[in-house]
Amino acid sequence: MIKRILSHVLIFIFAVFLIVYFYIQVKNIFIDTMETEYATLTTIQDTVELKCYIVRDETVVDSEVRGTYNYVISEGEKLSEGQVIANVYSTDSEYRVQEQIQNINRKITVLEDSSVENNYFTMNVAKIDESINEMLVSYREEVVSGDVSLALQRRDELLVSLNKRYLVVNSLTGFDDMISVLNGKKSSLTSAISQSKDSITAPKSGYFFSDVDGYENTLTPKFLETVTVDGMLNAVKSEPESFSDKPVGKIISGFEWYTVCVVDDITSLKFNSGEYYNISYPYSIGTTISSKLLSKVTQSDRDETLLIFMSDKNLNDFNFMREQTVEVTLNSYSGLRIKKEALRIVDGEEGVFILDGNTIEFKRAKKIYENDGYYVITSSDPDKENKVPYIEMYDAVINNGKELYDGKVIG
Repeated sequence: MIKRILSHVLIFIFAVFLIVYFYIQVKNIFIDTMETEYATLTTIQDTVELKCYIVRDETVVDSEVRGTYNYVISEGEKLSEGQVIANVYSTDSEYRVQEQIQNINRKITVLEDSSVENNYFTMNVAKIDESINEMLVSYREEVVSGDVSLALQRRDELLVSLNKRYLVVNSLTGFDDMISVLNGKKSSLTSAISQSKDSITAPKSGYFFSDVDGYENTLTPKFLETVTVDGMLNAVKSEPESFSDKPVGKIISGFEWYTVCVVDDITSLKFNSGEYYNISYPYSIGTTISSKLLSKVTQSDRDETLLIFMSDKNLNDFNFMREQTVEVTLNSYSGLRIKKEALRIVDGEEGVFILDGNTIEFKRAKKIYENDGYYVITSSDPDKENKVPYIEMYDAVINNGKELYDGKVIG
């Protein structure tokens, strides 16, 4: 008896399952489901990635003085002719002591810059915290990208902000006691080393960079004046210049520098000489520089073109690595974003159906850009005299549906 009851129950459950499954299948086939999506403002950047090379007026700094270099200037620092770039020590031990002194000097500078000079009560802790958060994000991005020199520079800026916060929260004005202790250690170390050392000075004024890749005397602004497509390709494929000893670094003269990109002829048609383009550089995260397209160099027997961009913006924390794949913005489009399938033509008018309450309404829409399954629609009405209303922000746009018409009531 119990088995018979259980059998009937199981049969009943199975029958209900079949009915529900059949209903869902019929509903999907015969009942038109309607999907809506709000029209929201968006900005689309039309960009292209280009393989490029950085060209600057570079002078390699070499020296016949041999020993251990101790740099006294920072990466990217501006210097004048005759200014000391590095001190050279004959023994490694003297260099190590000098390195400790330099590290102490850095700590003293950070502590001195952290002073709030008796005005801590006017400082906004929330703003300091906001600044610290921004620095942490930048620091993390630079570490991830492998840009150690920029990360180290950001480290000191972060330390200063953290110290200021400590002083403000604890109603203090500075770190005089700590600075005094560090100065004492510095004096002891200074007395323990010989004062005789050689120095390497700058042969000209400009910006100092320690990295030398061997193309400083090949890829020059003068070279670009008469460059051909073949000439550029051969130059970047050639073996870099070798130096008998490791150079001290290089000095960058002049404010103008160049980004030279090799593109196919079809891509080159998207660019116009004399116009400015925003260029984003991968090794300087968040840095976009407006550069002028100085010229387009073509060659009759080549299907490639050189795009030579010029900029006069020098940044201390910018990574001038020679070869980079940059992102160039061709144009920017702002408007309302809708799915492609939502755009329809009704009585010769291009537009969309929207759902207003339970009523369907047709509105005009003019597309200005197409990307990834979406259209960007201009947000302003291009034909205000037209009696058919124009799409507005936050309209519930109908993406699909059958037998739609203006004025149809749903439900």
